[in-house]
Amino acid sequence: MPENFFHLGLVGTLLPRVRVIFCRRQALDVCVSCHTQNFGSLPWACDLQDLAVYCQQYERLFAHWRAVLPLRKVEMQYEELVLNPEAAHCFLWSGLG
Repeated sequence: MPENFFHLGLVGTLLPRVRVIFCRRQALDVCVSCHTQNFGSLPWACDLQDLAVYCQQYERLFAHWRAVLPLRKVEMQYEELVLNPEAAHCFLWSGLG
């Protein structure tokens, strides 16, 4: 879900040994996807300018989580996963092992 990253602080605190996969996607693709999904409960997803601001704030908060949370994590690009799922699968297992 688009707002799952808000919970990383709580997750990292409650489950210090948790493994997290950060699957990132091009910001424009995310905005178009959110805008076309009609997330009625997420008012920021209904306006393109609000989406742009939301994406900027997401990047800011994500940088904060990277700096302060000692999570075991793997970061990957969504586009790479779609183009080569087998390589992404191997990458994930080697990174989370």
